[in-house]
Amino acid sequence: MDELRHEHLGAPVRTPPGTPTVRQQLRAAYEAVAARKAEATAD
Repeated sequence: MDELRHEHLGAPVRTPPGTPTVRQQLRAAYEAVAARKAEATAD
């Protein structure tokens, strides 16, 4: 939520530097599932 507050309201970011954002975590999880599905359909 901090990143949304920062992006939309200009609030200061309170997460430590180098911490992956929620957006980055969701993207990584999506890509992992997509890769597993692609591998399963390739067999």
